[in-house]
Amino acid sequence: MAVALHWRPLVYNFDGYMYPLEGLDPLDTMNAHHLFWIPMQALFNTLALKMGVAPRAFCQIAGIGMSGLLVMVLYLLTVRISSHKRWSCVVVIFLALSPQYWFLTMQNLPYVPFFIFVLLCVWACFYYLQTLSRWPMVGAVTALAFAVQFQQAGLLLFFPLALFFLWNESKLSVPRWGTLGFCFLFSVFLVCGPYLVIAHLMNIDSVQEFRAWVTDYLDSQHGLQYRWLGLIQAVIGMVRCVVQSDAFETRLSHDLTSWPIAALYSVIGCLGLAGVFSLAKYLSPAPHYKRLFKLCLGFIAAWSFFLLSWEPLMAHFWCITLILALLCLSMAFSQWTRIFRWRTAMILLGISGWNAFANIRQDRLEQTRNPDRWLAEIRRRIGPQDFLVFMARNRIDHIDYDLLAQGLSRERPDAIKILLPDEMSAMDLRHDLESARQRGVAVWLSGWIFDPMQYRDIAGEHNIFSPYPMKNLRGIDGARLYWMVRQTLQPYAPSPSDLVVGHDRFFENQLKKSTTGYFFAGLIFTAFYFFLSPPLFNYDGYLYRLQGLASLQNINQTHLIWIPFQWGLWQLSYLLHTESARFFQAISILILAMAYRRSFLLWARLSGRLEIAAVLTFFLSPARRLSGIWDHRMNPTPCFFLCVVSSLSSQEGGWGEARRSAAFWLSLATLLHQAAVLLCIGYAVMIVFLGEGPLRTRIQKAAGWLTAVGFFVGGSYFLVAYLKGIHTLPAFWNWLVGYLHTQHHLQGRWYEDFAKSLVGVTYTLLPLQPHEDSLYAHFNDAQIRGALIALSVMLALLSGGFAWRMRQRIRTFPWREEPVVGMSLMLILSWSIFAIFWEPTNYYWAVPLFPALTLAARALRSATWRPGLLIVLALISVWSLTVDHEQDEFNAQRFVEPQLQRVRQLARKK
Repeated sequence: MAVALHWRPLVYNFDGYMYPLEGLDPLDTMNAHHLFWIPMQALFNTLALKMGVAPRAFCQIAGIGMSGLLVMVLYLLTVRISSHKRWSCVVVIFLALSPQYWFLTMQNLPYVPFFIFVLLCVWACFYYLQTLSRWPMVGAVTALAFAVQFQQAGLLLFFPLALFFLWNESKLSVPRWGTLGFCFLFSVFLVCGPYLVIAHLMNIDSVQEFRAWVTDYLDSQHGLQYRWLGLIQAVIGMVRCVVQSDAFETRLSHDLTSWPIAALYSVIGCLGLAGVFSLAKYLSPAPHYKRLFKLCLGFIAAWSFFLLSWEPLMAHFWCITLILALLCLSMAFSQWTRIFRWRTAMILLGISGWNAFANIRQDRLEQTRNPDRWLAEIRRRIGPQDFLVFMARNRIDHIDYDLLAQGLSRERPDAIKILLPDEMSAMDLRHDLESARQRGVAVWLSGWIFDPMQYRDIAGEHNIFSPYPMKNLRGIDGARLYWMVRQTLQPYAPSPSDLVVGHDRFFENQLKKSTTGYFFAGLIFTAFYFFLSPPLFNYDGYLYRLQGLASLQNINQTHLIWIPFQWGLWQLSYLLHTESARFFQAISILILAMAYRRSFLLWARLSGRLEIAAVLTFFLSPARRLSGIWDHRMNPTPCFFLCVVSSLSSQEGGWGEARRSAAFWLSLATLLHQAAVLLCIGYAVMIVFLGEGPLRTRIQKAAGWLTAVGFFVGGSYFLVAYLKGIHTLPAFWNWLVGYLHTQHHLQGRWYEDFAKSLVGVTYTLLPLQPHEDSLYAHFNDAQIRGALIALSVMLALLSGGFAWRMRQRIRTFPWREEPVVGMSLMLILSWSIFAIFWEPTNYYWAVPLFPALTLAARALRSATWRPGLLIVLALISVWSLTVDHEQDEFNAQRFVEPQLQRVRQLARKK
């Protein structure tokens, strides 16, 4: 008791925290499952007030005292059974430090008095076998009846007790059937009497109301369970009861899925059974304890039947079986050899030593679930009319949100909004947000609402560590619910606040509708780019502008609609009475500003932090290889980039809307750049692997989507070919793939292509082009090529090692729940195929940069190392901005119009 009092943590268990509060008004909160416990809490509250002690602390200390009483009773009983005080000391130390008994001791739960009365029942049966008197029979029945008042399921223990008495009385020369009948009636009176009295005090008068009250726990919690998975969960519960394994389970859940964990515990269960059978000769009791041994086995069997059909994973339920098992070992103790006694004692003491250390460590970790600290912080921060929105989860990252909500609801019932995992709750959330916006009050949103991992397996059917499946939540599509919540919150502008509960950073919002916004920021961005832009010195960009004067004759099948777009810009320039190349550049910069705006908003939503989105946008904007951004080539890259950005941004509307939006934007991207057909194929592959529904349905949807895109893109090409006078299929095919013949073929040396791709990726991220000459001044081409190949292999190995180390994070990344994440990966993979085998060192690597930054924004939501990374990206951006501007000033000499004017002047002089 002294050790427990010294190391006692705060009460963090939901039930243990709520029982003292329910004891303030016991008749309104009476629990038929633990009938005497709420009145006992009321008594503890009264005593605590008279003594000037906090009621919850007093209840916890009283629970520690009852635990000490149980340990003392167990010690005395095992001494009488085994006649060995040292063994009894080992037994009580092992029980007192076992994880779940320690948990029950500290957390003010009703199971300790239940265990005491069950133990007293066994002790009475022990005396009954020694004296064959009537009074131990009455004492056993009385003790078990009182045990039922603390745990309703204790009724099951009457069956083995009745069989025990019937078997022993039938062996007597004069069976005492009258005594058995009296004990039966007396037990009925002791069990039913308190229920009837309390029901009368609660104004429950009809049989139907009484039955509903007694069995209400079955409906309010969950039904009985009959799953084969319950056997594996029972093994987990038994392991938890014997050894502190929470840290081990946390590591398992991070590294493995439920099925490998189930297989592991199945093996542990089989090994345990094999060990029991191999040690059967050491488990047989002494001859004069065989009947008591069978009674304890009967109690274990009856209680195990209850646990397997109720909550097999809840380890503290298994504590009574541990106590009974220790009694069985004590009955067999006299049969053991000296060596076996010492080995068993050393094993039990070794486990106890580990449990003593791990229990204290786990209590320090778990006591963050105590809501008092967080309630004080919330009271200090939120206003009198504000309200908070939580996820309906009893435990997320060592925070019990159900308990937090209960603590707040007693003070301010209108301040809590529990986001239940169903679609109606998401619709109610929209109504509450609108109501709050009209009243002008603030809403505080838990950061876990924006985490799609909290929407996985809502009913808990596929989680091996879930105590029971929630039958009322079965069939709910977590991915759909997540996107409903995101769509509900999208019109508003929740921003991270400084209110932190554990690792949960709340989002605060005054809930004023956000406008299309960021107009001034976009205007400043456009003006900044236009001010820094050099003249149009690039060959392709200047030529595209001239080809727009005769769009049909100069149309380019690789960029089908780009020349017609240039023709449209020429018509607009005529209306504005300007034919300057600066006008065309301004249009390109404006398109880029639209793309950057969409990317900034998307990254802000994915990361939950405006500073992350700002740094990523700043890093993207001066990326040198984004042709048309800093080279100002006036090629299709800005429009193509806008299509890619828009296709990704549209993935936040759920799968149905996402497919339609992706079909439009990727089709438009294909008309701007022929190689974007790979992006369409990649999106169809994503639908198959990451889409919703069964595999056959996903294949059908992917085929239908790809067919629709093919009709639109193919129809556009056939129409343009018809207008150009191309009417035969051979001529159409020759025109369609003519770019391969006029430029160059696909690259064939794949090992060099991968090495060159490293150069292309590096140039996309860092402005290293000015250092090429210094590199060639010291090394020849073969040496550089060999070094690049070796460096590529090394980076591939390092990337593989990093991916293996982060495999759990990668596996749990929301690929399926968030289509934007899966699409980003597919865009990177599909476009990389084109970049590697076409021009691996060219600017094409700029296209997958945006989806890569999208994945980075999503990963940075919960990363702890993001400040350092953001600083590095900001420094690289400043470096790129400086170097690119210097290069632009140098390349501005290539602008052709001043040279043409000089040629014209010379021609006139001649």
